[in-house]
Order: sequence, then structure tokens, then C-alpha cells
Amino acid sequence: MTSKQRIYRLLEPLKLYSLKGGTLVDAELAAYLAAFEAVENGLKQLYTGAFAALCDSQQLKRWERMTGLPVKEEIPLEQRRHMVLERLAVSPRDFTVAGLEKALASAGITAQVQELPGQGKIRIISHGITGGYYTLDEVRRAINRFLPCHLEAELDFGSLTWEMFDEKDRTFQQWDEKKTTWEYFDLNGEML
Repeated sequence: MTSKQRIYRLLEPLKLYSLKGGTLVDAELAAYLAAFEAVENGLKQLYTGAFAALCDSQQLKRWERMTGLPVKEEIPLEQRRHMVLERLAVSPRDFTVAGLEKALASAGITAQVQELPGQGKIRIISHGITGGYYTLDEVRRAINRFLPCHLEAELDFGSLTWEMFDEKDRTFQQWDEKKTTWEYFDLNGEML
């Protein structure tokens, strides 16, 4: 319901004013409503900006910077929102397997974490990367933000073999036309 509808609904039962349009009362109410509209718009912007789940792309950039996520506008807005919300859900007590998987998801890395107690490290098996990363170094940096400094991690992004390339039955020129890089193959090799 708009401010105008609320005001008119409150004033009509009083029967003190003629609210048919074209009167001085209508002009005065229009002036009030212009000011109310500006205030309401400001409040709406504050409200949506206060919640990552509601904010627009511009406000989401602020949330991404606050949570340490890279601002990558080429990623769909809903996916960026999801990453921010996941990041906000990570707590200092999340150094469990499930907690690390949740933390990695907040960085746009869907992965399974396996403990290797005999070796004193963990294995991170990637199931997909949605964070808009371009290189393996970016992915490694994102992963290292969440790992305790004493814990060594082995990263597994799947296997990429020449046989997989051969199965696609493309020439080198066709691969070049797709403008793929070796980094792309490293990150997305199993999904060619």
C-alpha cells in the first residue's frame, strides 16, 4: 500500500475534507506525499542494502568486499548472493569436514573434503567451481583462506587425459576457436 492510499484511507472516514481532486487539500497532500516518497525510497534502499539476500548488484559489491570475496560482476547475481550468504554462515568453529566444505562453497568451490590422518593432511576433491575463477592460483588462494595454517591440503580437480581430448573429436583449430586456455582445461577438464 502506498503512502497516498494510507493517508486517503485515514482521512476519508473523518468527512472533514473533500478528497475528490483539484482542491487545496489535495495539493497540500501531494506536497506531503512527494516528501514521503523520497523518505520511503531512502528507507527501502537502507533496508535492502542491510540484507545480502535482498540487495541489488551495487549493494552486493559492498557485501562481497566486506566478506573478502572477489567482486566478479560476470557471475549471475543470485549466485553471488548465495556465495555471500554462505560466507556469512561460516563461523570460527567450522574446522570440521562439513564446516570446511561449507566454507569452500562460500568461495564458489563445491568440493568434498577427505581427511588423511596418517599423512596429517586433507584432500579436497573439486566437484565444480562457480566462483568465476580464471586460474588455479586463484582457486588455491581462495581455499587457503579457510585452511588452518598447520594443515596441508592436497587439491584434486579431477583428471584430464589426452584420451578425453580425443573423445571430443575436435581439431586444434576448433579448440583454438573456443579460446580455451590450459588454465581453463585444468579447472574444467572433466566437463569438456
